[in-house]
Amino acid sequence: MEGARDTLLNDKFENKTGSFDGMIAPTHGIGENREIIHKGETGRYYNGIPIHAAEGVHESVAEELRSRFPKGVTVLELGAGSGALTERLIDLGFTVTPLDLDDATWQNRRSKLVVADLNGDEWENSLDAQQYDAVIAIEVIEHLQNPRRFVETLFRLTSNNGICVITTPNVLCARSTILMLTKGTFHLFSQRDYFRTGHISILPHWLLETMGKEVGFSIESTSFTGELGATGPRLLVMWMFSLILRLLRGNAFHLKGLEMNGNTLIVFRKSPDMDHQTRPSVRNIRSSAK
Repeated sequence: MEGARDTLLNDKFENKTGSFDGMIAPTHGIGENREIIHKGETGRYYNGIPIHAAEGVHESVAEELRSRFPKGVTVLELGAGSGALTERLIDLGFTVTPLDLDDATWQNRRSKLVVADLNGDEWENSLDAQQYDAVIAIEVIEHLQNPRRFVETLFRLTSNNGICVITTPNVLCARSTILMLTKGTFHLFSQRDYFRTGHISILPHWLLETMGKEVGFSIESTSFTGELGATGPRLLVMWMFSLILRLLRGNAFHLKGLEMNGNTLIVFRKSPDMDHQTRPSVRNIRSSAK
């Protein structure tokens, strides 16, 4: 979070911004003295408003909504940053309710920001509507203390036959796998990232899909987006390693873009008859996964 920073827990972690977006973990308890920066500078803008997410993420999310809904539907945007994606969705004709931890860097004059902490227990009570046609959480869930409970709240906030879009760092991409093999950490989930960006929840696509199924969603699509920022020899190494990963993984992860894109993008659907009583049991989900 720019302009509202605590003291760094350990000065060996450098104070630099990165390409990340969304809410931050609260800094009380064990990490009360650590600095967490929740909006990194990317040098990219939409209508003059800073974009904090990786290149391609906002565009992909906007296309997912545009291809499914007519103009005028309601969208709840969680972790709205400075308002760039809000602006893009308004331009597409959607009615957007943006929410973020604070309004210190909010620059969108066309939409009023709801201020709430997604790590709190009752943040949904700050919303005017009980449900929305689309609920989106872009680069948010990795910052949260209880991702499973968060997904369950998203289910409640999604209208019948509505969709929920969640993005998070893709920890199974080639770059992340190389880091795990050589450094023992995932991309964007090192010890430094933990203290610097508040990335505290590692969620590969299959785990996020499972959470969604458990709370009652069906999976409409799983894709991968977001530029990794590699160029030259480094890009070549990643491309070659991605080929090796495809051979090793076989049919286990037969998903386009898994190896060469930095962000997971999952679109969940809430079926009209999927209420609390008809949600699939955990046992049934485990059986279908075998």
